[in-house]
Amino acid sequence: MLRDVSGLTAVAAEVNDNSLVLQLLNRTREFNLSLNYTTTQEKAWMLLAQRQLLAQAQPVSISLSGTTAETGGNAVTILPTDAEVAGGVTVTNTGSTTLYRTVSVSGSPAAPLPPMSAGMSVNKTILALDGTPLNLATMRQNDRAIVVISGQMANNLFREMAVLDLLPAGWEIEGPVRRNEDGSSVYPFLPELAAATSVVARDDRFVSTFTIGSTWRSSDPNTNQVRPVFTVAYVVRAITPGNFTVPAAQVEDMYAPQIMGRTALSAVTIAAAD
Repeated sequence: MLRDVSGLTAVAAEVNDNSLVLQLLNRTREFNLSLNYTTTQEKAWMLLAQRQLLAQAQPVSISLSGTTAETGGNAVTILPTDAEVAGGVTVTNTGSTTLYRTVSVSGSPAAPLPPMSAGMSVNKTILALDGTPLNLATMRQNDRAIVVISGQMANNLFREMAVLDLLPAGWEIEGPVRRNEDGSSVYPFLPELAAATSVVARDDRFVSTFTIGSTWRSSDPNTNQVRPVFTVAYVVRAITPGNFTVPAAQVEDMYAPQIMGRTALSAVTIAAAD
């Protein structure tokens, strides 16, 4: 596991076992280190490994052409512009120690991210308090609505899931829809709600976690082919007049982030109260 390799790398660097460090760093090539494919635990151990490697590292000696660098003793940060990248950047190791490079790319999407299903499906619906679909083009200040996020897993494997739903600027969260012991709620038209392990209603987002699937494997293949479903819901109020984008909801496995689903963007128009 990436977490274990990172932890061992931190220990090997601390005791100056350079040969083992090199072996472990080569092992990391077997893993996908992309931001969206590593768990919080893996990120934490990678950070600890990096900290220990930098603490034991020798000063960097390089020659550079095509751009400039920010030097920091045993680390060098290069931030080329688009024009410099197009013109070509050359980095040459002029020291006696082995150097490793990490390339990071950041930016804003050129277009809205499309809906996505990977190991699960997810849907986001917005209802009036009577359970009817809400017309987002005709909301008014102080109108209340129920945001319902539901989905289905591709299999019955046990997973620890996280829901992240950003709010449009014109809404505020009044609170989550509370689940009764039998999965029902004060809104009888809602399906059975997931038993949340945590719920956080912030100024700009709704976050919830829950577990799903079976912790054991049955000898009955029909049991293993079950595709469990989930639903979480919360209540919002329209507070600011205007036209706003309703962000996509995202649900993912906290310990296998490649298992995730994302809904489509939508739009809401809020008219001023009379």
